[in-house]
Parts: sequence; structure tokens; C-alpha cells
Amino acid sequence: AAARLGLDVTVYAPDYRDLPNVVLADKFPFKVVRFAGGRHTMKDLPGKVLLVRRELQQHCYDWVHAADWPFYIPVFLGGKAAQKSVMVHGSEVIEMLAPAKRLLVKMLGLFRRRLRVYTNSHFTRTLFLQHNPDAKPDRVVAE
Repeated sequence: AAARLGLDVTVYAPDYRDLPNVVLADKFPFKVVRFAGGRHTMKDLPGKVLLVRRELQQHCYDWVHAADWPFYIPVFLGGKAAQKSVMVHGSEVIEMLAPAKRLLVKMLGLFRRRLRVYTNSHFTRTLFLQHNPDAKPDRVVAE
């Protein structure tokens, strides 16, 4: 949608290691940059933080948006950008209740600061706010 509005969009996506790419990047109306990776595990987190920091040092972005859980923390910890946001689904709210993830979210103050949160429904917004009392309700939007 952002590309259709005329914005310059770059998407960073895993190459899923040995799996063939079923969709060709040149079919999209935006730039796709692949990075080495597959299904996310917590051991991948440092590499993703370094990837985001490097990209934000090398490029000037007006907005950086994490579309799913594996990039919430890297975007939060990454370099400068005018806006930073994440997209949250109900399953990710539940996933963040796992003890290690919950502790990490709380220690970082992930949702306490300038990070804008988009949810996929009003139900998910309510669930998110219920389980993240540090989040500022005016920065959590149901889309």
C-alpha cells in the first residue's frame, strides 16, 4: 500500500536458507533485500539487531516497521529513524507471554517508549494492552 502511494519502500525478508524463492522480487512494486535466515529462533536475535543497525546507519529511512515478532526488538534497538512501529497479531501477544520473552520486553521497556503499535483488530488491541500495561494506549492503534 505504501508503494502504491508513491513512497520508496524497502522490505527485508529472510531467504529461508535452502528453500527456493517462489515469488520473484522483481514482481513487487518495492525493493526486496534478502538476508540469510529461516524460521526465527532467539539465537538469531543478535544477528537481526546487527542487520537493522547496519541498515539504519547506511540508509536514511523516514519510517521503519517490523511486521512480526522477530524484528520488534531489532527495530527498537536499531539506529535512528523518524518513526518506528510494529504490527502485532493476537498470536504474538500470546507468544510474548513466554517467560523469557516477557522478561526481555519488560527489561527493554519495549512498548513504554516512542514505538507505535499497530494491531490487526480491536480485540488484539485490547488483548495487547491487557498484557502490556506499560504501553501507552494512544500509541496502540487497531488497523
